Order: sequence, then structure tokens, then C-alpha cells
Amino acid sequence: MRLFEFDIQKILDPGITKPLDEDEKYLSDLIRKHCSYALSAMKKTGKFLYHGSDNHGRDGKAVIGNTKTNRYPKDISIKSQSIIDSQLAELGFKALRSNSLFCTGSEIRAREYGKLYYVFPINGFNFTWSPVTYDLYNTVCHQYDGEINDNNFVKKLEFKKTDFADAILSRNEIYINGKFIALHVHSSYSFVPQLIKETTDEII
Repeated sequence: MRLFEFDIQKILDPGITKPLDEDEKYLSDLIRKHCSYALSAMKKTGKFLYHGSDNHGRDGKAVIGNTKTNRYPKDISIKSQSIIDSQLAELGFKALRSNSLFCTGSEIRAREYGKLYYVFPINGFNFTWSPVTYDLYNTVCHQYDGEINDNNFVKKLEFKKTDFADAILSRNEIYINGKFIALHVHSSYSFVPQLIKETTDEII
């Protein structure tokens, strides 16, 4: 599927993922134009953003998607996710566990969850991350016995919605809310490193 200029913000409803034309020049131009904020962070850190998945209907090597609005938790309870999201929302965060794609700057950690993808969030996305925990599931299980009963849980973990470059460099879990382009890492997309190297935009 090829996207025209007017399509990029309208083509997808939440939770939908569609395959893209795999022509490298087309993909390179699309990412360069619509993912400049994320590209500049990757250039600054020298790191990619990854997502590991065996789901999301990703049979293609290149896909465009829009994050869900009702993600069902795999590891923590629905109650705990609801508490976390409520606390995040109260603090003004828009990227929550229930409406985000989970990413990381760590290839090794992303690979643990399935097929490995480069992720390029489309400009206008929201993100949330904590500099003090690499995986919230481990924190909930090890420090809270699997259930959260702390009204200050989110504040204690110092969640942030700024400093995207630092989020990638931390190798911690990052919640991405919004549209994104994802490329299968092992599909010989040789243009990706060069794409980041040639990025001229400076991250805010």
C-alpha cells in the first residue's frame, strides 16, 4: 500500500496495522518526511527504537499502524494496568499502557517478545517512559507482589513524557501512542542506518 500526503493522518483507525509497499526509496522518503522527530533522537543517541511482536497482524516486512485504545495486558492484571493508567492520566500523560505500543532502545530486550522491528513513530506521537525501571512488569511483580495498592506508584517511578533521546538511550520500556511505521529488522533494509545518518533535524 502506498500513502499519499493526505492519507498519513487519516488512513488508520486505532488498533489497525496495514502492510506498506516495500520499495526502499518509497519507505525512506516516507520515514524521512513523517518521522523526523524520532529520527533526530535516533541520530543523537546512535540507537534505534525496537519493538518485538508475534502479533499485530504483521505479516509484511514493512507496516504502518495506529496504536490500540484498549490494549489487553499480557503480564500484569487488568486492575493494576487500570491503576497505572489512571495515575498517569491524572499527571497529564497521554501514552498509557492501554493505548500504546511498547518499545525500547534495547534490541536484546525487544527480541524477547517476538519478531524484531525497527519502529519509527510518526510526528505528533505521545510517549511515556521511566528512567528508573526498564520493565514495569518486573517492578510490579517483585516489589508489589503482582498487584498495585500504592496511590503514589507512578510518582515514585518518576515517569516522564519528555527527553525522547534519553528514553531510547536508557534501554527502558517506552510507551508509544499514535501512528508509526515499523520495518522488520531482518528484511535487508540496508537504507535504515544511512537514513538516520543523513537526518539533519535537531531534536527539541
